[in-house]
Amino acid sequence: MHILILSNLMSYTWNFRKEIIDAFISRGDSVTLVCENDDKTKKTELEKICHFIEVPFNGKGKNPAEELKLVKTYFKIIKNEKPDYILTFTIKMNLYGGLCAKALKKPWIPMITGLGELEKEGKLRTVLLTLHRVVMPHALCVFFQNEQNLEFFKNNGIRVGNSRVLPGSGINLSKYTLCTYPEGEQTRFTFIGRLTEAKGIQQFLEAAERLSSASVAFSAAGKCDDEFSPLVKRLMKEGKLDYLGMVSDSRDLLSKTSCLVLPTYHPEGMSNVLLEACATGRPVICTDRTGTREIVKNGVNGIYCREKDTDNLCSVISDFLKLSNEERARMGLEGRRIVEQSFDREIVVEAYLSEVSTR
Repeated sequence: MHILILSNLMSYTWNFRKEIIDAFISRGDSVTLVCENDDKTKKTELEKICHFIEVPFNGKGKNPAEELKLVKTYFKIIKNEKPDYILTFTIKMNLYGGLCAKALKKPWIPMITGLGELEKEGKLRTVLLTLHRVVMPHALCVFFQNEQNLEFFKNNGIRVGNSRVLPGSGINLSKYTLCTYPEGEQTRFTFIGRLTEAKGIQQFLEAAERLSSASVAFSAAGKCDDEFSPLVKRLMKEGKLDYLGMVSDSRDLLSKTSCLVLPTYHPEGMSNVLLEACATGRPVICTDRTGTREIVKNGVNGIYCREKDTDNLCSVISDFLKLSNEERARMGLEGRRIVEQSFDREIVVEAYLSEVSTR
């Protein structure tokens, strides 16, 4: 069978979908990957096993003419490739790929990786709801990353036929192995992800400004939104923040981390960075919301903080600093146990193989 995958970025696909591609190839299927090439090294590696078609992608693009052009590009590719199945991820890919799949009468399996703009009031939300109501009933199976997103679809009149709730994108437990908890006098709090408002970076940076000291360090890794660049630069200059820019592999950074901090209020599907932190045995400070609470249990493998509340985040960090190294390491081990039990990426891979093979 020929599988066509519509994704956004090469780096995203490599980090979270490569095992799915490997599984189809091992089964004897052929795979065509359509996405933007933001990582030449990973492109070279993926081209060894599958056909790659590069299509530039703007995740924040809202120009109707440009978006229609993108849909036409996908339509032409799908028509030429003649896939037996189409797989899509993220809102734009799901909608645009779904429209093309419907028009060309191709079997299609989308994954809901979070609600994004669907959770925000406004005209865009109305348009997105309408498009979801049009395309989703035609999916062979809709994969959800949490129960709350499935309920949202039901409550907002988005009909789906066959659906399954998966443990997010899962985590590769052989790649993200348990690391010895760091010793030493310094405690390092780390933020990994896009430095954007909805991820809670404002609260994290303010906490770094207040609490950074010789024994308490703060690190951040990820693409920085322009509005936070001046604050990041100032904190770096003052020695209160280590900003590492984009990091393609979080393992080395996590091995040196005492605690991952994610004060997000973004409409997560399932937080991949929390899975990575827990798999490596790192305790977590995060908000209590969909996409985080499934992974982090308050007082077990992490501590909850309140959304958009720097004072509370600082208080939670201070409470964490009072824990002994043994207590922190024990929380990390609980996180590893949780992901081993419920979030192995093999669960996700098997779900795709079973849905494609049974049709």
